[in-house]
Amino acid sequence: MNESVMLIGVQRGVHRYEALIQYSTDKFKKVYFIDDWLEHRFGSRIGSVIRNIYYIFVIVFMRPKFVIYLPMNNDFLTPYKFAHWLGITTVLDLYSLRSDIVGPDLQFGRQMNSKSRRSKYLKVDISKCNSSDVILVLTPREIDYVKKRCGVANAKFFTVPVVVQKLDFDYKPKKQSPIKEIVWWGQSSRLHGLDYIISEFRNLDKDKYRLTIFDNSKKRVADVIERLSIKEKNIYFVSDMEFYNEVFSWIEQRADVILGVFGDTDLAKLVVPNKVIESFQMTKPIISRTSPAYKDFDLDMVVTIDTDKGELSSAIKEVSCDVVDYRDHYDFFGYISFSFRLDKVFSECAKN
Repeated sequence: MNESVMLIGVQRGVHRYEALIQYSTDKFKKVYFIDDWLEHRFGSRIGSVIRNIYYIFVIVFMRPKFVIYLPMNNDFLTPYKFAHWLGITTVLDLYSLRSDIVGPDLQFGRQMNSKSRRSKYLKVDISKCNSSDVILVLTPREIDYVKKRCGVANAKFFTVPVVVQKLDFDYKPKKQSPIKEIVWWGQSSRLHGLDYIISEFRNLDKDKYRLTIFDNSKKRVADVIERLSIKEKNIYFVSDMEFYNEVFSWIEQRADVILGVFGDTDLAKLVVPNKVIESFQMTKPIISRTSPAYKDFDLDMVVTIDTDKGELSSAIKEVSCDVVDYRDHYDFFGYISFSFRLDKVFSECAKN
């Protein structure tokens, strides 16, 4: 495309942001962005101020054809709204609504005034959505949800699912063991339903099942252990392994079953979680909470359960531990598919 694009709020290391940078570099004549090294160098406040100045400079003097807003927060919302006011096509990559993941869903062992926090962040979400000409969502089911929640009237919606980055880790067959090894990996927050997982796992025979939980924060691990009073010897926490290669190698070599997400937030009930999609790179059966998005994307190889009926412990007992080939699922969320979907987005925008 013979146009320019600016990416607002890039964080290095986030798969989706890296994929957007790669796509923009491949497809656009000129790409403007500045990543989060300024925050690391000067601190979050000064770094954010410098980035905002840069964004406004580019908008005023370079006039990119598209401005894409990436972060969940409102640190860079002013230049984004300014671009919208100038008539530049604004694109919101709605990785998730901030108001969906604050409050008790992300707190461990303490309660906060979640009502006021959710109200504050909902205003941010509404402001972002109503300053956008185009909104990218992860699943078709999110469109009506976002329209209703944020009162979106004029923006065009496009479904651009999560993109996964191919990792290089060891594929080795699991050694036979009388103990069935269950694995959960990610950030141990209530958003992901770890409380539910622990509750269900306690219904299983301690001599036949072992649960290993990977979280790269020792503080989160300590909070979870204290809050849930975890003393069982068949529940292990690991916080000193590298995400993702080292953890995935461990899972491939030692695990029987991977657990997905079991949270009860409105968003969790609509999407295919990132961690499930990332797990398609491995060859283990995956169990996760049910969502209509699995049918939307024909992800029939994932074992889905109804968390309201307490089905997880039964599913763990019954699931086959055979090797699963997720290559078709993985390709659906690969970079080529991601790029094809964005081609459609920007070609549609170019017509207007």
